[in-house]
Amino acid sequence: MDRLWMIFAVIITALLGFIVKIIRRNYLYDRLENTILYRERFAETIKEINEKGTLHQENYIYLTKKAAAIQEELEWEGIIPQFCDIEGKQHRNYPIVLNSLQYIRNFKNYYGTAIYGQDFATVIGIFDDCFIRHIGKLEHLIDSIDKEKWSPLELFREGIQWLIWLPVSLLSWFELISEPRYNAVKSSTLGRHVSNLLELLTLIGAVITIIVGWDDFIEFIFGIFRN
Repeated sequence: MDRLWMIFAVIITALLGFIVKIIRRNYLYDRLENTILYRERFAETIKEINEKGTLHQENYIYLTKKAAAIQEELEWEGIIPQFCDIEGKQHRNYPIVLNSLQYIRNFKNYYGTAIYGQDFATVIGIFDDCFIRHIGKLEHLIDSIDKEKWSPLELFREGIQWLIWLPVSLLSWFELISEPRYNAVKSSTLGRHVSNLLELLTLIGAVITIIVGWDDFIEFIFGIFRN
């Protein structure tokens, strides 16, 4: 009877892992679409400036509204360690999305000058490189999920991991801890080690229960010590 319950529990846990994978994939896909859309709208704006010398107001408003969110989306990939702007000022940890908009906003002040053309091309090149790298990372994560979502062992591990972190997740959902703190706890070395250890113990326990049963296993262990 214990074995049947354990088999049922393993199946439910794997199903939970599959649901978690699908939710994560959809979340990543939405992020990918938003990132691609922002890059496309930015490219349209730059093309109009270069070809017509005019600013597409609708695109510029969209880019400005979404700038903070897309800068956060890019994370470290959207930060340039050191950069010199058109006025010769040196900047460290330069947020490329937020600061690229100043070139669009002020293009009339410098448009047509050699220094503007060179500096503008540099900024746009860096901007596009950041987006290409981030889009590639998101696509890689989505591809990984597509490969893993049919692996029973991976689905079981995913389900166990979700259950392990459920108490901390509840604290985050009820805003008892901030999302950055939640992510920091999950990504910490201690958090990963504890999670991996509990996953391993759960997997071992499930295998033992299904194959021999806990009662027989415990009796076998005691038998070794008695001998």
